[in-house]
Amino acid sequence: YHTYEYSKETMRGKSELKQEGAAAVQTSSGLDRDYITQWSYGIGETFSLLVPNVKGGASVPLSQNEKAMEKANPIYKGLYGQLSQYFGDQPGTSGPVYVGAFVLMLFILGAFLVKGPIKQALLGATILSVFLSWGKNFMGLTDFFIDYIPMYNKFRAVSSILVIAEFTIPVLAILTLKEIIEKPQLLKEKIKYLYISVGLTGGIALLFALAPRLFFSSYIPAQEIYALQQGLPKEHLAPVLANLEEMRIHLFTSDAWRSFFIILIGTVLLLLHNIRKLKTAWMITAIAVLCLFDMWAVNK
Repeated sequence: YHTYEYSKETMRGKSELKQEGAAAVQTSSGLDRDYITQWSYGIGETFSLLVPNVKGGASVPLSQNEKAMEKANPIYKGLYGQLSQYFGDQPGTSGPVYVGAFVLMLFILGAFLVKGPIKQALLGATILSVFLSWGKNFMGLTDFFIDYIPMYNKFRAVSSILVIAEFTIPVLAILTLKEIIEKPQLLKEKIKYLYISVGLTGGIALLFALAPRLFFSSYIPAQEIYALQQGLPKEHLAPVLANLEEMRIHLFTSDAWRSFFIILIGTVLLLLHNIRKLKTAWMITAIAVLCLFDMWAVNK
């Protein structure tokens, strides 16, 4: 309530100035649609839930990333200190939304194995938060929420709604593990769902690693190409663009391989437990260490 009262006195409140034309249909109070959707998550960028650096990661100088610099042409190292590691749809970001590759696999597996209204609620909240995070890339839903959902037009960065998915995905993943542990025969009876879940996560990560251009045709945004055209001699433009793309693809595929192996190791742990070659306590400990290592490597 205090936030609501305070918002009336800020740019989120109703303007005292009368607007006409296109500006008048933005919002009668709160922030205008362009401002609300400025930080919209890209549809392809949503794969960061599985592969964190699918769009480069954070908006920091590319030269700070050791993995990317492995492919850098020494001649252009100074230039890469001026280019961003991130090349997604948003103006900038402090980092990707990543929930953990194996955690995401367990979440998808839980969609098949876990029963009851809690699962339905977690799935619904996850899907809705992803759709809303797309903002201007999914304006039908965004317009509906701005027009009809109270306080939504006070929401500055729609991509931040993915915090819901960052909560619901691990919760369903934990419920999935609980179901597997409490019902030892469940995974044996429904082993095909494990393979489907691995295919939808590890399989996609493997495709990313082997064929990075299959899903994304370009790793250099148009505005970045334009800026380089203005700032570089013509003879250097093509080599810089080629090297820049090579660096970003290397960063992406390295991450894709890491996600693939994380999922592979986690799946092996589940299968070993399923055939009683690994005790429950050891499986839980190993999965916890695996997920901790995964998240630590991304967040360090």
